[in-house]
Amino acid sequence: MQNGAFVSNPQTWNKSIHDKLQYDWDYSMKQIKIIIETIDSFKQLSIDSFIQLKQIRNDIKSIIHEIHLEITQIQKIQNELFQLDFAFQQANQDTITYQDYIQFQTIEKIEIVDAEYHSTLCASCNQVCHNHCHLNETTTIGAQIFSRCKVM
Repeated sequence: MQNGAFVSNPQTWNKSIHDKLQYDWDYSMKQIKIIIETIDSFKQLSIDSFIQLKQIRNDIKSIIHEIHLEITQIQKIQNELFQLDFAFQQANQDTITYQDYIQFQTIEKIEIVDAEYHSTLCASCNQVCHNHCHLNETTTIGAQIFSRCKVM
């Protein structure tokens, strides 16, 4: 149907325009009747089907989410295994590289050796500062025994 019929004055139409618009109107009404009959012929669907469809969709989304989490966990484990394998290979390589590695270290041990004479030991370095000291040994603190020592 032409929309122009709604915006013009019907008193200005001649017979041919009026007949043409009437034909278009009748044709439009037949088409609307066919559309309504087609809609009426549709079977009614229960809303339960849509609810069930929505539940199935949500279940599928949940399963996909769980799968995604499992894949993420597997990837983390694979990364850790790769890092452990790399560290193991590095340790094996270090074992091969340093298999002939020998390290020598000199350890100095201080021993007090009994002697027939007195010697003065330094309190800082534990070395003999004065060998064959003629002072008598003392265990008294502040005895001023070193005041008679020629080395002091």
